[in-house]
Amino acid sequence: MTVTNQLESFVARGRHPRNVKDQREISFGLAELSTNEDLHERLVNKGGISTLANLLGTCQDSESQQFAALAIANTASTNSLCKEIAKLNDVLESLVDYVGNEAGDPIGRQYCAMALGNLLADPENHESIVEMSCISALITMLQNCSDGRELEAGTYAAFAISNIATDCSYHERIVDEGAIELLVALACCDDEEARRHGMISLRGLCGTKSNRQKMLQKGILDPLILLSRSYNKDIVKEVSIILNCLSSEDENKEEISYRAMSTLISLLMSGDDNVERHSCCAVANLLEISDIHLRFIEERGLPPLVSLCSSVDEGCREEAMRALANLSFNLEMGEAMVKENALEPLVKAVDNDQCRFAALTIANIATHSPTIIQIVQAGAIRPLVSSISTSGNPWSEYLTK
Repeated sequence: MTVTNQLESFVARGRHPRNVKDQREISFGLAELSTNEDLHERLVNKGGISTLANLLGTCQDSESQQFAALAIANTASTNSLCKEIAKLNDVLESLVDYVGNEAGDPIGRQYCAMALGNLLADPENHESIVEMSCISALITMLQNCSDGRELEAGTYAAFAISNIATDCSYHERIVDEGAIELLVALACCDDEEARRHGMISLRGLCGTKSNRQKMLQKGILDPLILLSRSYNKDIVKEVSIILNCLSSEDENKEEISYRAMSTLISLLMSGDDNVERHSCCAVANLLEISDIHLRFIEERGLPPLVSLCSSVDEGCREEAMRALANLSFNLEMGEAMVKENALEPLVKAVDNDQCRFAALTIANIATHSPTIIQIVQAGAIRPLVSSISTSGNPWSEYLTK
């Protein structure tokens, strides 16, 4: 019998299984066949997903439920089929109900959450799935793993939530269900994959301005500081993105600078362009507050910041110079920047018309008379004059100061 004939036979038998043995044979057979991506479309077109949902919702055998859920999850991993599967309300109801059932089989719940996460990867499916109380069901799974149990279930729940969180319109509902504390707890666990999905979900929720202070209040800094030392580059990248978002809120800046300044400075030296760019942006955000300037200097943050003004990454260079520009508004910082050889990359940036923040920084440093000689010695006069002479130069007002 060919695999396609096997598939069609299992689907037909699955509509009216006779006993537990029959249920297990059908669900296992379909789960095994679902590992072949070439069969996914046929499984959907032949009504196999509804058959699996029926097994999931009606049979009492946990092993049959596990394989049925796994088969749906595997098939839902084919992006082109997600919309078709999401149109099947009976399937969505079975998955959401099983995830939210605390008495359900733990492994079966994991696979159901995986299936929902795969379906939620398509934003067009969000509304139909969320309206079935999917968020509440996923939060229930997170609560089950909050004491260290069922961490894998928490991983899949966070995976599904992270996909919902790509749409800011659902953020309030997710937060109101108590997700932040649970995701922070997941980000602190010992399982690396669980931590990663917890961080991705939190990063998504950071997209809503009102969530950023809440996250700080719920203790997100502790796992961020801890995970910044991870050997997993993806996790460190998530840390830098979240710190960037959190630092954009004035209410958060003092606490972040007090507790995580050394962490940010370490991230400035990570060697990863993405991490360094987001970390530079976070530092620039913090340095908008003049009371933080001295702490940054004392933590030895200036040398790596100056170094990143010469980064190969354009975004990183611009954010590093924005940070220096914010620092330069404090007249006491001018000499410190000159001593760290900040003028060289700043002058080069002005010479190449690359960054308005470079011109602003030089202008601010020049207001402090002891640094004027160093500015001249750094060769700043020629590019400054050239820039002023250039018609339409957007930052000539800084240069004429």
